[in-house]
Amino acid sequence: MYYRTITPVTIVFLLTMVGCAPKSSEPAPTETVLSQTQLNAITQVVKANATGAVEGTNSIGHVITDPIINADPSATFRDVLANTATLTGAIPQGTVVVKRIFLKNGGGNKADRSNVYVMVKQYAGYYPEGGDWSYYAIKYDPAVINANTPNGIIASALLTGKIGICQDCHKRAAPDFLYTTGSGGGSSY
Repeated sequence: MYYRTITPVTIVFLLTMVGCAPKSSEPAPTETVLSQTQLNAITQVVKANATGAVEGTNSIGHVITDPIINADPSATFRDVLANTATLTGAIPQGTVVVKRIFLKNGGGNKADRSNVYVMVKQYAGYYPEGGDWSYYAIKYDPAVINANTPNGIIASALLTGKIGICQDCHKRAAPDFLYTTGSGGGSSY
């Protein structure tokens, strides 16, 4: 039989190799998970009664037909809410933006409630082509969007996460992926 003798040099070598393994002093980034309680608590109005039309100073531009309600953007009003009073500068992880859609009545005034769209800012690298936001599309249903759940119920969302149709539009509003006047450019509200 052949036995190898472990010498002090072998032990030092093995300990050195273990010590050379790359160590990460930073924990891996984690996704911000939006809870129903957090969503219900978002009441800070950033912009109210904005039209869906691209033109005008009080618009929040959707230059395409709304993908869920199939409505011409100019036939809607939007209220934008957030869990912060301002959406300027670098947007930190955990920021939540809610857009409530309302249809216009025959007189052009705010009428029936419609869908809710939510964006949650994630860690750098989460979804670069989507501005590192996760997206939610919640179809209006009076059973799930009411006084108790004014921004909808997360579990009823039709789409969640890395949604291509959302990022395709919001990338026009780089660098922050937030529309303000319909002209893109990512300026603040």
